[in-house]
Amino acid sequence: MGRFKRTAVAAAAACLLAGGARAAGTTGAEFLLTEVPARSAALAAGTAGQGDSQQLAWNPAGILGQTQPALAFTHLASLVDTAYEQLEGLYPDWLGGAWAGQFFYASTYNFMEINEFGEEVGALENYDLLAAVTHARDLGAGLSAGLTAKYFTSLLAGYSSQGGAVDLGLQFKLPGLPVRLGAALRNLGAMTAFETEADPLPLRLLAGIGWEWLPGEGHAVNVLADFQQPLTGAEDRAVAAGLEYMYQSLVSVRAGYRVLDELGSLSLGAGVRFGGFGLDYAYQPFDGLGDNHRFTLSYYFPEQAGPSPRDLEAAAPEAEGAAIKLRVAQATQAQPKRLTVLPQQFEGRLAFKPPEFAAKARDWRFEIRNHEGQVVKTFSSAGLPPDSLAWDGRNEAGNLLPAKDSYQVVFIAGKTETARQLPQLEPPLKLQFSDGAEIEPGVRFAFNLRPPVQRWSLRIRERGGKAEVRALQAEGELPEELFWDGLSGQGKVADTRLKYSYELAVAYPDGSEAVVAGDIRAVAARRVEASEGEAGVLIYGILFDFNSAVLDAAMTDKCLAAAELLRRHPGQARAVSEGHADEIGTVTANLKLSRERALMVANFLADQRDASRDAISVAGFGKSRPEARGRSENARARNRRVEVRVFVPQPRPALPKAPTP
Repeated sequence: MGRFKRTAVAAAAACLLAGGARAAGTTGAEFLLTEVPARSAALAAGTAGQGDSQQLAWNPAGILGQTQPALAFTHLASLVDTAYEQLEGLYPDWLGGAWAGQFFYASTYNFMEINEFGEEVGALENYDLLAAVTHARDLGAGLSAGLTAKYFTSLLAGYSSQGGAVDLGLQFKLPGLPVRLGAALRNLGAMTAFETEADPLPLRLLAGIGWEWLPGEGHAVNVLADFQQPLTGAEDRAVAAGLEYMYQSLVSVRAGYRVLDELGSLSLGAGVRFGGFGLDYAYQPFDGLGDNHRFTLSYYFPEQAGPSPRDLEAAAPEAEGAAIKLRVAQATQAQPKRLTVLPQQFEGRLAFKPPEFAAKARDWRFEIRNHEGQVVKTFSSAGLPPDSLAWDGRNEAGNLLPAKDSYQVVFIAGKTETARQLPQLEPPLKLQFSDGAEIEPGVRFAFNLRPPVQRWSLRIRERGGKAEVRALQAEGELPEELFWDGLSGQGKVADTRLKYSYELAVAYPDGSEAVVAGDIRAVAARRVEASEGEAGVLIYGILFDFNSAVLDAAMTDKCLAAAELLRRHPGQARAVSEGHADEIGTVTANLKLSRERALMVANFLADQRDASRDAISVAGFGKSRPEARGRSENARARNRRVEVRVFVPQPRPALPKAPTP
């Protein structure tokens, strides 16, 4: 018995020192309190933190902050010939949440068995083994929870003990604030006795707060504070704080401090990220007993190119629906570089001819006036007026005028003046598939302004070509909207790889005519996997500014194209708005920002006529699924995006048009 007691005391002391400021107290399995990974050891606090599998040292709910599958290995050669090895793995999205596995091995060397004469008679084997599995999931409304189940065994001087325990954790994100609260109950369980009497496990209750601050582009600061209350053993309660600065997710500097701990109050650390690898380091001085150095090597697996149909089905729709509206960027928000995009302008030309009564007028002029009656362009020359004139949408200074404005053509001959309002169309949009997919090829022409006319015709042509693809025409007034079904005059689907233009000709009651021509705006799309009976369309490249969830006006065409698919199939079509971010900033901040971007687009879609908010789901993927690799500004701009997946009923093949008898 004496041999066991002497060895047990020595082994307990070794675990105390290697664990970093932990007293053995009157509990067993003290290694359960060891903060093995370098990041957690350097920060000293983390109950409210999120990031990766290293959060297992504090709160199982914290693994939700990691969005890439990862492995992490830590080696620690500590005091009193004690060595720790730990392997952690994390898979962020499976069966509704994140999963992590952990394997821990601690060994103490050079413990010798000594007989009653003080002679060394053999080596004593001492080690601890632990295997654990963790599951965490988002409960909604800012609340997340995690559970860790642990099994362990210990061998000490020939005596063994086994046990099991669970860790329970909660985190809550305060609405509208970069603040997170956390609470965890660690080591709830029991162990068997080494010899005659079992000690309780080191049961601990932790509460913490975390604050995330983004002072500028590429910079992020995490501040953490914890309160730790022992529920078993003789330890005192402790307070700890940690500070982490990160630059572009590539370099991190960390510091931690424990108050009321018996040993090793200070801790320092750093981390670097290169490609898919990460290396973290922690330093802990132990008041004359020596210094503790530990390293953690991590590998982050590449992300999938996009979510599977199962992922899309699991993407939860926003419960608050269209009532949730994101505010515009606040004054405190970083103002980084913006993408340079020209405003929407009058794209095309206008052709018109004068009324019959003015055919012989020698004193004449045409004026183009805007909705305020201001003259923006004048045509005049000596002699008779021409049969027709063309206007390219520019003012007298040669600048393109806004397409959203309304215009009228005024013909003045002598003292006679006649005005004709021009039809005003919403910009027509057409999906363009690089592989020629024949999914939703139609185009809707909606009128904001319909002047009185006697007849009209709409002609569709390939852009840059003279060949007419389709013509629609009728006598009488213009309808509220026209729809081109995407078919050619021969009843075949027009090539969806090409771009098209249109000409809308109207004849007024006095004999004057006008032709409004322009391009049908092409919205790049890809077909994606869908469930049976459905066709999937991906509308991509809805870009955002750095650190912003405000939808730029230049991106609305793509959103309107997605909304058009929803309105064409009420009650049948559904959409998923997927938000993404670049690699700058913390994982948690980027997840939040990507979801806000997805919500902004989802709310924009829901605001369009006949588009149901119930048919739109939202998902945020942070920086885990980049569109462009690299750290150039162009690559980052392409990754600050939203993609909209729209699922519509499977289209039927176009039927050949019956020959005209």
